[in-house]
Amino acid sequence: MPLLGNYFARLGVPQNATQEEIRAAYFEAARKLHPDTNPDPDAQEQFLQVQEAYDVLSNPERRSTYETSLPPADLTTPAIASTVQYSRSCIPVHTEGQLMYVLLEFTSIPDPIVTSNPPLNLCLVLDRSTSMQGSRIDMVKANAVTLLRQMRPQDIISVVVFSDRAEVLIQSTRISDLNHIENRISMN
Repeated sequence: MPLLGNYFARLGVPQNATQEEIRAAYFEAARKLHPDTNPDPDAQEQFLQVQEAYDVLSNPERRSTYETSLPPADLTTPAIASTVQYSRSCIPVHTEGQLMYVLLEFTSIPDPIVTSNPPLNLCLVLDRSTSMQGSRIDMVKANAVTLLRQMRPQDIISVVVFSDRAEVLIQSTRISDLNHIENRISMN
């Protein structure tokens, strides 16, 4: 049974695997699939495919060239890793029925650790002088509301308006009551 997928999938490692991880995966696969230890006729083909993958991925120059040749979809790490174990390496020819067990193991690959961005602390300063009357101030208010709607609940906002002098319209606060903040901006 030939192995499918790219070289990383053949070795069962993610695309960002280190040289040590690639070497360990290769030795593990070679130990299981080497024709001297595995009499299964498909094992030799699988061993050759694993060998080919290791030859490319263990050489930094060849690996770099290979990675640039992959389509973007193949550079993603699969969400699930799988292994297959058979109860027999070969089935003798008999006229009566035979039983063979196959153990399929599926393991989810955890997402890389995602670091969350710290809360944004934003102060909007809006000009409401006479030069900004009419459609100009309406456009500024609409854009301020659009910006607010893109913020996260943990983000912090304050709003200052000015014409002849500056005035704090909204004290520094978390985006918890979005409607209240939108109304304050729209009314001024």
